[in-house]
Amino acid sequence: MGIFKLKINSPTDIEVYRFNGNPLKHLNGPKGSWNESLFCPGYFRVESSHYLLPAASTYSIGFPYKQYIGLVKDLSPYFLNPTRIGILIDGPREKEKIIPGIKS
Repeated sequence: MGIFKLKINSPTDIEVYRFNGNPLKHLNGPKGSWNESLFCPGYFRVESSHYLLPAASTYSIGFPYKQYIGLVKDLSPYFLNPTRIGILIDGPREKEKIIPGIKS
């Protein structure tokens, strides 16, 4: 679960450890891409498919940072071989629809 490892032994015995490293690093795109930095993912499962909804940002381009919400699909909860990685919500495009012409 994000940067934590959870071990649930029973309803009253739960262990929490900090994950060593960045568990999403292998899903990051190249510098300058929409998914160069992923964080705070939501997660859900539908039947045998697992989905992540990470927030994403392009910090390398400088301010104003472009931000997105992505969608990652995999058959494994570890997302080592995703079958889909893409933009679900394009922040800059949505901003233009809501408040056109405003500079960030």
